Amino acid sequence: MPFKSTPLNLHSMRAADRDGHRFLTPTSSYGEDLKRIVLVVDETIRTRGKLSRVVSTPRGELVEYTPLGRRFADLLRIPLKELEYQFPNHEFSPLYIVFKRATRHLREAHPFHTVERFDEAIERLRRYGSGTVLKRRLDSMKRGERATGAQVRDLCAHLRAERSRVMALRIDLGLHVIWAQGADLVVPPVDLAEMQGYRSQLIRWLDRGPMSKYLLAYIWKLEWGIEKGYHIHLAVMLDGNRLRKDSIIGNIIGRVWARDITGEKGMYYNCNRNKQRYTRCALGTLHRSDAEQWGCLEQSLRYLTKSDFFLRLQVPEKTRTFGIGGLHAAKLRAMRKQIPPVHSL
Repeated sequence: MPFKSTPLNLHSMRAADRDGHRFLTPTSSYGEDLKRIVLVVDETIRTRGKLSRVVSTPRGELVEYTPLGRRFADLLRIPLKELEYQFPNHEFSPLYIVFKRATRHLREAHPFHTVERFDEAIERLRRYGSGTVLKRRLDSMKRGERATGAQVRDLCAHLRAERSRVMALRIDLGLHVIWAQGADLVVPPVDLAEMQGYRSQLIRWLDRGPMSKYLLAYIWKLEWGIEKGYHIHLAVMLDGNRLRKDSIIGNIIGRVWARDITGEKGMYYNCNRNKQRYTRCALGTLHRSDAEQWGCLEQSLRYLTKSDFFLRLQVPEKTRTFGIGGLHAAKLRAMRKQIPPVHSL
């Protein structure tokens, strides 16, 4: 395995407000840190061999890391207590839990740990990762992610086959947050039951409101953040042959949420207003012949299904935090029911 001693470049996710201004928030930054931990730990437990070594140079002994070892060492800088503070209502990935357990002594000594301690932590992590309990838990989570991802893939394929043009919208729906000068952030005083009521009204409006005659499908995901409280990520697919001006339609949906559904408590961010910010854009009108755009759409929609692998909102049993609906989603479910089971073929 090649070794490389160059430093790893760090970057943080930046959030955006409803006007498109970019700013760094603790939740968005620590969310990216959590993803890095899970992905690097997942890669580490699937590899073998040392990730660091001591080399002698004219200036003395230096520590060199493999590229993976460098990324792992960089995780030790992340303040886990502050990270966990951002997500008090969530269940963390099992890979985050084993990282925390395996590196406790290493993190306490960082940055003055020895190569021996670093190697011991890596081996401890790999032992945890080889256990049957962790493997079963990860397999279960990945099966759920694959099943939901298959629904998204089938829906995109069905929409593309049925419509020559599809309008894709992405809107984030939340509630007003109070920032008091010299005081802590005050999240909206809305509990889960109230947010579920707002969500039900939103789905009813999509299914039966004035936009319903153009509606093809929608996907929603309920999340909670210490800065925003409960909020919803919404993707809506409309008939692109009959509609234009996607950013305006996104604003219409956002205003219905902000004013009519939540009674002026709500706020929204219309991603279609800032399509130029996305290097691989799957927003606006998608043409059936544009395979790259449809691939981007499927990838962006599957992203909503993958977040539970890193962090899962803790809610009462049978509470829905994710849903797919609309005319074509219903058609797709009906088609699946007509397919005979494999053992009867």
